Amino acid sequence: TVSALQTSLSTVPSSWQIATSSMTALNNDRIFVGQPGITITLPLNPTLGYNVTVIDGLGNAGTTNFTIARNSQKTMGLAEDLVVNVNGAAARLVYVDSVRGWALT
Repeated sequence: TVSALQTSLSTVPSSWQIATSSMTALNNDRIFVGQPGITITLPLNPTLGYNVTVIDGLGNAGTTNFTIARNSQKTMGLAEDLVVNVNGAAARLVYVDSVRGWALT
């Protein structure tokens, strides 16, 4: 059916992209950060299972951090953005609920 096809297509990850400026991610986005100091903002109204993968594409986040902004939801139960400051870091964030928010996997 059409609805089953739409559901299965909505879970397919997007192609990898390189972020060279601040951006807002969409569900299933896979992002290499290609510019120091930028902000990747998580989706605004996530539902259970939304996910975003972010990787330090330059390998120098330890000296030039970038931020993963929570966009009003919690991250690991905290009302804080993530500042990525480890060279070559990779994070997959999956939305759980309004109490836990985005979980790192």
